[in-house]
Parts: sequence; C-alpha cells; structure tokens
Amino acid sequence: LAPVPVPSPFFPSSSFFSSLFVDMLNDPSPDHPASLAQTADTTEMILQLQQTIQSMQQNQLQLQEQLRTLEPRAAQPQYNHREPKAHLPEPFNGDPTSVRGFINQILLVIQQQHVTYSTDTSRILLIGSLVTGLAREWFNPYFENQDPALFNNFQQFLYLFRQRFDDPNRATSAADMLSMIKQGRRTVAAYASHVQQLVADAGWDDRAAQHVFRRGLNDEIQDLLLTVPTAKSLVQLIADALRLDQRLSQRQAGRTMTPFTPASTIFPSSSSFLTASTI
Repeated sequence: LAPVPVPSPFFPSSSFFSSLFVDMLNDPSPDHPASLAQTADTTEMILQLQQTIQSMQQNQLQLQEQLRTLEPRAAQPQYNHREPKAHLPEPFNGDPTSVRGFINQILLVIQQQHVTYSTDTSRILLIGSLVTGLAREWFNPYFENQDPALFNNFQQFLYLFRQRFDDPNRATSAADMLSMIKQGRRTVAAYASHVQQLVADAGWDDRAAQHVFRRGLNDEIQDLLLTVPTAKSLVQLIADALRLDQRLSQRQAGRTMTPFTPASTIFPSSSSFLTASTI
C-alpha cells in the first residue's frame, strides 16, 4: 500500500516568535509606563505558546512514525488460509453406474479447495482432466470449442454430463435390482448401504424397504433377527442386523482359535527302569 499522507498543520516556527519578541523590546511605548510590564506578560505568553507548539510538532512526528510502521502490516494479507489436501476421484470412463459417485467426489473436492476451483471454468477443467474412454470422447469437442456460454456455466455443464452418462431409468433399474438383491459375501454394513441407495433411487417406502432388506440377508442373520423384537423402521432393522452380524463374527473368530493343549507328562524311559532294577 502507498504511504498514507498525513496533512501537516501550519505551526509558526521559533524564529517567528523570536523576531516578534525582539521587535517588541526595541519599540517600547514611552508614553505608557505600564507598557514594559505588559510586554513582559506578553513575552511569557508567547514563550508558553511556543512550548505548546513544539510539543504538538513532536506529537505529530510520533504519529507519522507510527503510521509508517503500520503500513507494511496493512499490505500483508490478514489470513494465510491453507486449503486442505483433497483426494481426486478415480477417472470416469462413462460407466452409468459410477457417474453419481464420480460427480459427488468432484463436488467434494471443489468444497474442500474452493479457492483453487473458484471459477466455473476451473471446475469444468477439473472434470475434463479426470475422464477417459467414452467420457473423454464426449468431452473433447467441448474442450476444443470452449464455448463461453458453456465453459462459464458449471451447472449447465453438469446437466449435460448427467444427461449423457447417467441412467435415464434410474428408478426402474433400482427397483429391478432390489427385487433380486442378496447379501452374499458382503458384510451387513456394505449390503445395507447398497440397499439404502437403491431404495432412495426407486422411491420405495420404509415398509417395502424393510421387507427387501430382511429377505436379502444371509440365513444366519435372518435366524438371529427372530430372537430380537421386531424393528419398526429400516434404520432400526439395519442397526439390529449390524449388531447381530458383529456378534456372529466374534463367535466364528472364537471357534477358529487354536485350542489350548496342556503339556504332556514326561515319564521316565523304560531303560531307566531297567537300570534302576539292576542296581
């Protein structure tokens, strides 16, 4: 920042008062006997005023010096904010089943590094740097033309991106998958997350979601659910299944542990008995 100019008020110099004092002494008024006493009083007032002005000048110099020391601090940024490190998503190849996760991860990176990706163009180029295969072929013409109407509108670009790669029949596809979903080798946690995502896409109510979730669980978990009170919501049913799955895993881990084998009793060999009998 440029130095802040400080206006300097007019202060009469010391020489001004000195010359005024000399003129008064050299030109007394003989016609008035009290003129000398009046001159002395005036001289004292002038000296006091001169001291006051000198003090004000000193204060002004101190203020100017303080302003000079504050100017470099004002030129520095007030905040030295460092953006957190963000993990970029895996490149997107055009697979409709992964477009939602890819876009969500892109939005997460933008939120974490909002300074780096503060413009719509920088956000679009971020997506362009993370596409391969069919997705890259789709992006290339947009990048080569760089239409300002599109490259300056991130939301419009996302709309076109979803329109091209997202599943247009998301609800129908989710319902089809729910009709045959099974836990299989997955943990209850992974299975529950998948079911919840599909239920949201299909738009099913909570009761239907409970039925599908319970039916797809492995037999061991279904049997254990019969021993606990019936859940009143999908969230509670998932919590019960997670708790029972953890208990089942702990039991299975205990069975696979190597059983404790006591040390075998050491008996004297037959030769020692023979030796002892011969003695």
